[in-house]
Amino acid sequence: MADTEPGSGSSRPWVVLVNRRAGKRGRTSSVVLEALASEGISARIHAPATREEGMRIARDLAGEKVIVATLGGDGTAHDIGTQLVGGEAWLAVLPGGTENLIGRSAGIPSHCPAAVKSLLAARPVRWDVGVLGSHLFLGIAGIGLDGEACSRVEGAWREKVGQTGYWLSVFGLLAKKPKICTVKCDGAMQQQVQQVVFSNVPLYGGGLAMNPAASPTDGLLDIAVFPWKGYVHRPLQFFPLFSDSRLGRFFDPLRIRSHRASVEGEGGLPAHVDGEPCIVENPVASVRPGALWVLQVGPPVGRGAGRRPVR
Repeated sequence: MADTEPGSGSSRPWVVLVNRRAGKRGRTSSVVLEALASEGISARIHAPATREEGMRIARDLAGEKVIVATLGGDGTAHDIGTQLVGGEAWLAVLPGGTENLIGRSAGIPSHCPAAVKSLLAARPVRWDVGVLGSHLFLGIAGIGLDGEACSRVEGAWREKVGQTGYWLSVFGLLAKKPKICTVKCDGAMQQQVQQVVFSNVPLYGGGLAMNPAASPTDGLLDIAVFPWKGYVHRPLQFFPLFSDSRLGRFFDPLRIRSHRASVEGEGGLPAHVDGEPCIVENPVASVRPGALWVLQVGPPVGRGAGRRPVR
């Protein structure tokens, strides 16, 4: 059972950190402040000029008994949440980005006023935090196709094209031979791997069922491993994400649940953490159990949640 702390979203002061790039934030910020004020909650609001400034503000708040709310997408939640790890502050994720997988995995509604009202009644829960090499992540990390696609649509361009740009990048990369790696997990070795996805939450891009049994409170990572079987097989790896049929299960990735896994490949491997692209060299993936307080409203919201158990 998840570890909880006394209190709710209405028992602490709020600090809202706004991603200036994520859409019409001025208008949405006003909606958030009005929704909080209607419940008798006053809040400080910051719109950092840079990503680094927002992370610095979050670090300064980590030791305080406040609620740090993010208004942006998964990248914003990642940047702010990873700075609160091990601290006293509680993270609240407001819907303000294209995908909002982290917020949806905390059961937060997609409509801002409804999200605020739900978060004020929510309880803080200790979430696990994933680690990929030297990078922390709250939701999902990937090596291979994921990382390459995210690097192609990063920054301001991603805010404009959203999920469409991501999937166009994915399909554009299918004709390119991937970097091949080896995954070691619980004493077993999987060679000739083209992609591996580490999930701390059940949702994947578009709410698909990559690792649908993943939980941010079980102290484990759910891992999907995609072997390299040639160009013809490569597009078929997406079939089970869209279909729960017998044919879909035939093309399922190997799914593993573990505390730790290592990935080895030649040179730097394209990767991402919560959609933020990076390059990793022979990283170890692990989990820090209960390292972050998150206001959780209910079970995850999305098509992928709870579809198929890990084999």
